[in-house]
Amino acid sequence: MIERILEHEKFATLIRSQSEQGTRDMALRVHPESYLQALEATSPRDGFARLDSDTTMSPGTLFAAFHAIGGACQAVDEVMRRDVNNAFVAMRPPGHHAERATPMGFCFFNNAAVAARHAMAVHGAQRVAIMDFDVHHGNGTQDIFWSDRNVMYASTHEMPLYPGTGSSGERGEYNNIVNAPLSAGDNSVHFREAMEVAVLPRLEDFSPDLVIISAGFDAHRRDPLANLNLVEADFAWATAKLMDVADRKCGGRLVSVLENDAVALRQGGEKFWLAGLGDQLADSQPGRRKGDEIAGIDDLTGALAQVTDDAPIVLMAHEPMIFRSVPDRVALTLCGHTHGGQVNLPLLGPVLGELRFGPDITYGHVQRGPRHLIVSAGLGESVLPVRFMRPPEIVEIVLGAPAAEAAA
Repeated sequence: MIERILEHEKFATLIRSQSEQGTRDMALRVHPESYLQALEATSPRDGFARLDSDTTMSPGTLFAAFHAIGGACQAVDEVMRRDVNNAFVAMRPPGHHAERATPMGFCFFNNAAVAARHAMAVHGAQRVAIMDFDVHHGNGTQDIFWSDRNVMYASTHEMPLYPGTGSSGERGEYNNIVNAPLSAGDNSVHFREAMEVAVLPRLEDFSPDLVIISAGFDAHRRDPLANLNLVEADFAWATAKLMDVADRKCGGRLVSVLENDAVALRQGGEKFWLAGLGDQLADSQPGRRKGDEIAGIDDLTGALAQVTDDAPIVLMAHEPMIFRSVPDRVALTLCGHTHGGQVNLPLLGPVLGELRFGPDITYGHVQRGPRHLIVSAGLGESVLPVRFMRPPEIVEIVLGAPAAEAAA
């Protein structure tokens, strides 16, 4: 789908490139050596290492994290050299929750902060502005630049919400922090007012040499983990406004650092497709339901339409009910959300999960003809803050040929 969209004529002038791997020197401009050593020591050779309730490392995490800062710095290089006017960095893992010496909120290195310091160290930028419109406050970016008069950090975000920082009174040692918190239920009007009243005038006055956007899109009205009601046009509007400031103040230099999709991968030399669905119950939270219908952002047909050959498909989805609808073409469906039933009673089994999903797809490995489903018990809980006879778990899936084929 993404490749097909980008082939449209309106994207004909878009320059796309693979990012380079980042270096320790890049990370060390923001994070201390002791922090890098701690991450390296914690990085598992197999399985997972849990750093906090949200943040987990796998054997490939550090490689991906270095790749993310490499992409951010490469974008800065190209913008500062005037190879391009602006750039968007589609990388993971994210970064704005990572503080100087604390990983949190899925973040390990602070990508935007590393990019800002790279611009200053390598390209001589005197002032860098970072604008963050993610629904969560970028506590890490604020922590890193709290006492840096040469970096302005501005954020719109829902409050109260994780991580709990970002009040308007948090202004930095040199009044270089601008927080414009929004309330649950706020929409386009409130967001645009916050940008025009609190953020954009301060950005103009700061007169940066480079503008960096921490571009999280989870303030969208259909995001299930927050309660703002922005739409696509709001993110486009905000980006255009920031580009206008960049045009006036720094020759247009702007770097924007970052879901139904399918990508082709290889395991053991064999090709397979990994397809992902948006949340089937995206609007099921109180106040988010559209009329009497629970609206999702899943598109099974659209996701599978991206598969271009007969290689096996692995489908990742939130709700296991989708398993009843997937075609035989999908070899394996991976789901969570049930928490394995969460409350399991002797003789009765999963009472919560059975009510919502049915006893046959609440937990474990299910097979229906050629189709397989694996439902993990996961790490959290829902409805009630309790688990009984179903402990939290992280499931590692090993892909390979069936035993009969492997022995042939």
